[in-house]
Amino acid sequence: MSLDRLMLIVVAVLGSLMALGWVTGIVTAAVQVSPLLGLFGLCVVGFAGYIIYRVIAERLGNPDDDKYDRVEK
Repeated sequence: MSLDRLMLIVVAVLGSLMALGWVTGIVTAAVQVSPLLGLFGLCVVGFAGYIIYRVIAERLGNPDDDKYDRVEK
């Protein structure tokens, strides 16, 4: 893996975490709930986002799933 790609991944992950934290802070302040509950929600949303990302990456990167692309119509 090249250094450029690694840095792009790091910047993207940190940027998305910062944006998610900002949105969570705004929502937490708007509904006046405990910051600990907001942190828990941030963790849950982050974990769900990671799972969705991994599923999409696996589906796009797996050549065995492309059997219908080779079928003649």
